[in-house]
Amino acid sequence: MLQTNYHYTYQGKNAHNKVNASSNSMSGKMALFYIFLLLLFALILVSYICQSVKITHLNYKVSSLEEELNSIQREVDSLNLKVAREMSVARIETIARNDLKMVEPDKVEFVFLRNRELEEDIYPVPGQREIFFVRVINDFLERVGTVRAEELR
Repeated sequence: MLQTNYHYTYQGKNAHNKVNASSNSMSGKMALFYIFLLLLFALILVSYICQSVKITHLNYKVSSLEEELNSIQREVDSLNLKVAREMSVARIETIARNDLKMVEPDKVEFVFLRNRELEEDIYPVPGQREIFFVRVINDFLERVGTVRAEELR
């Protein structure tokens, strides 16, 4: 059966037009919603691209700094090797013999110094004030006194 779409209202054609107007406003809201979603997606995409560019830039910077660190580490290793060579016993002995004209002693003598503990009271008895000064000086000289083998000849 075939039907026609008749709108019988008191207002005539205006009622039918209002239904179309509300459906137009509904499609406008949907269009606005889709535009908002599109803008949100574009914003997320731009943010992602910016972050990717920033990460790439920072990775280049990190690799550059790692290369600089490796270069400095190689330089430090080279300097440590140079210090080790300069401080070697053989080199110091060569400089002592050639430049400073030093020679090894013919005879080596060891002298053992008495290292006594201070067990006695260093404060004088009231009648021995002049001896106290001499005792303090002698104790000091005994502690400090060192003798080298070359000085005994």
